[in-house]
Amino acid sequence: MLHNERYRGVAIWNRTRKVRDPKTGRRIQRLRPRSEWTVVESPHLRIISDTIWQRVQSRLATVNAVFSSGRAAALPRDRTRRNISSPGF
Repeated sequence: MLHNERYRGVAIWNRTRKVRDPKTGRRIQRLRPRSEWTVVESPHLRIISDTIWQRVQSRLATVNAVFSSGRAAALPRDRTRRNISSPGF
């Protein structure tokens, strides 16, 4: 949901294409190059402001940087739960 651009009033078409997998015969989706995407401004779909969208994207980038750099291992583990039946849920 945090990556869906329709919430900020942008509809993107032609993002993927379906190709047949030669090994299984099933159809699978493949991402098209950005140059082939059709981006349409749709203000009637907007439910959040650009300010909020930018703040969320900034936060996602920060979290992604922390977890991709390996620094997440240094986070305190005492506040995490192993499963849903752990105390505190």
